[in-house]
Amino acid sequence: MNLTDGWKRDGKWMVSPGTPWCPKGNYVTLGNGVRLGNDVRLGNVVRLGNVVRLGNYAVLGDDVRLGNRVTLGNDVTLGDGVTLGNGVHLGNDVVLGDDVRLGDGVVLGNYVCLGNGVTLGNGVRLGNGVTLGDDVRLGDGATKVIADLGAEQGRGYGRCAYLDRNGKVRFSAGCRDFTLPAARKHWGATDYPDRKRGDEYLALLDYVERIANLRTEATK
Repeated sequence: MNLTDGWKRDGKWMVSPGTPWCPKGNYVTLGNGVRLGNDVRLGNVVRLGNVVRLGNYAVLGDDVRLGNRVTLGNDVTLGDGVTLGNGVHLGNDVVLGDDVRLGDGVVLGNYVCLGNGVTLGNGVRLGNGVTLGDDVRLGDGATKVIADLGAEQGRGYGRCAYLDRNGKVRFSAGCRDFTLPAARKHWGATDYPDRKRGDEYLALLDYVERIANLRTEATK
């Protein structure tokens, strides 16, 4: 990330374009009602929508876009190319890698870490301490990560199992997002072209089902 430093005098941001002490990079656009905490750093080509709140020590990389009514807690770091939709709320000590996309209404707790290329659909809500690797995708309304299953070797797809808003287990692999029965039908089909790969995914689905069943038993 190519960031510039910022500083305050009498509570006001001092803007000195072309100097190393400019609090924001080049081509930064701030909407109405934006509030920045102490020691916030903004990269180049950053756009903040209306009624955006950035907590203390927030660091935003280059090419970052935040929608309207977005709130970032303290010590939040956003990598290059991050896009946050409207109504997004991030807790404290949150780290988002490069090219992360969060849909409208996403809520993340404290101490959350998302790898590069992660995509969260609209209305996703994740609690404290969640970590996701690179290129993981969660569909709309996801409420809990069951297992981050790592990237597929060779193709680099992020893989993850999660609960949707209805409490159903879903399995995400790259651009595909299935219920468990649909995933078994897809990778277990007799005409699936790569049987070795299909068997690997069927084994992962067995693992996910065991974890989901253990979680269900623990809540009874």
